[in-house]
Amino acid sequence: MRHFPLYEERYVLLTPAGGPLGDTAAATWSQAAALPLCLLGRRMRNRRIIDDCFAPDGAAPVPAIESDSVAGLYAHLPGGRWSSVISHAWLHMFGVPQGMRVVPLEGPAHRPRVGLVVARSEPRSVLAQALLQVAREAGLRDALDSRLHAVLDGRG
Repeated sequence: MRHFPLYEERYVLLTPAGGPLGDTAAATWSQAAALPLCLLGRRMRNRRIIDDCFAPDGAAPVPAIESDSVAGLYAHLPGGRWSSVISHAWLHMFGVPQGMRVVPLEGPAHRPRVGLVVARSEPRSVLAQALLQVAREAGLRDALDSRLHAVLDGRG
């Protein structure tokens, strides 16, 4: 198999602008764990990754709400009571709910790579070759980073 990385996930805190961490420039994982959280369910791979990010900071989140989809998390956020930890990639699709703020999370955290895996066979299939070419030209990493920076700078 051949691996073609597209981007590395960065996790951010979505929190009410008027909440305890709403005016901070950055938060630690343990500070985020102390908030009323809605997170993905424990059976979800991304939740296990997020839990692994909390652990080195000595934190273990106890979410008030669990969902099996990011859309489900976003459905709970506009009420202004809950916070969530999401990958920065979801900002591109869902944005920042009204009344919420994105706060970078500091401290120990690994960055999972998201990419494509194709068979090592030669010659490569035409479809696999085309997919890799489109993925390279799409500039996904730059687009996601640009969106994150725009949100953090108050432009997005």
